[in-house]
Amino acid sequence: MSGHASDHALERYSMGRCGEEELAQLEEHLLVCSRCQDRAAESDLLIHSLRGALAEGPLPSPRAERAGGGWFRRFFLSSRRLVWAPVLGTLLLVVVGWRDLREAGSAPQQVTLAAFRGVEDNIGVHAAPGAPIRLRLDLSTVRPSPHFRLEVVDASGSVTRQGNLPGAATASFDAGPLSSGHHWIRLYDANGTLLREYGLNVN
Repeated sequence: MSGHASDHALERYSMGRCGEEELAQLEEHLLVCSRCQDRAAESDLLIHSLRGALAEGPLPSPRAERAGGGWFRRFFLSSRRLVWAPVLGTLLLVVVGWRDLREAGSAPQQVTLAAFRGVEDNIGVHAAPGAPIRLRLDLSTVRPSPHFRLEVVDASGSVTRQGNLPGAATASFDAGPLSSGHHWIRLYDANGTLLREYGLNVN
């Protein structure tokens, strides 16, 4: 193994999901790398403390139950698990709860852009700054295209968001939070021809 173990590899190791070859490489690396030993210990303790919180008692590592596998972790963590598992389990629950509250408070605001004939400036469409914006477009009267390309342009002419939309009658686009001011929403067909231009005030 060249370099340190990746976070994903250590997560698989903690959950007992490594193949035999990957398991052998990881354990060989962990024998000589103190940094990865600490990272592996943190990963293992977080997973097992969460499992322990959902059961009456601590659960054995899936890796420890595999014949010939996990010998390093059983030796390395046997003296640490009982001390740190309750603390890390509480910390994990706090972090998960904080993340859920943060995501609940940042639900995207829906902004509908109606399709008119020709290039139009929907100057009356507004959105609040700071919160994520989800644009909803009515494309039923737009010339059909295999797919569409959408750009969000600020007042200075800089493209701040862009992406592709399916060639359907309606579509949504997550524009993310936009800065205060006037923005242009430009819709192109698959050949790059401008089909619609909408105005969006963020204030």
